[in-house]
Amino acid sequence: MRKKHNLPTYLILSIIAVTIALIWSLHNKEQELGGGLTELLYNKQQTGAITHLRDYDAIVAEGIVRATVEYNSTGFYVDKDSFSGFHYELLKIFTQEKGLKLEIIPEMSFNKRMSILNTGGCDIIAHEIAAISELKDSLRLTVPIMLSKSILVQRKPSEKDSLSSYIESLLDLGGKTIHLVK
Repeated sequence: MRKKHNLPTYLILSIIAVTIALIWSLHNKEQELGGGLTELLYNKQQTGAITHLRDYDAIVAEGIVRATVEYNSTGFYVDKDSFSGFHYELLKIFTQEKGLKLEIIPEMSFNKRMSILNTGGCDIIAHEIAAISELKDSLRLTVPIMLSKSILVQRKPSEKDSLSSYIESLLDLGGKTIHLVK
């Protein structure tokens, strides 16, 4: 009989794979330092704290998964006296099934979340990342659980307005300047 939460478990394992992929990409640096993957990979940072990247075995040995998430109304938020949100629930299911504790590091800036991951401050980034992003080359992304696409939102033309400014298809965008969210 299959467990109810298999899909979230696999998704979280895929997120962990992102961390492992980053560790693997630092393999040459590891060879220079002469240590194992769970040993120190960086010297002291500006704060003076020693940071290191951990593999899954090191996470299990400590018993804590550190995840950085964006604080917003859907992914992670505080509701009265408890945590909630889509990413939080996925992380919670995974850690409960693996017998691990969850430590959340809220961070609004994606660049700062990447920095936290790259310096060993967290093990996982729980966030939607576009598959066409330049990050695709440096991160191992999970199998999508949600798909989205860019849409055009415009006012419906009134009887006074000319239909020439109304966009009905992609072909109508030819020769026009458009702006997209990065």
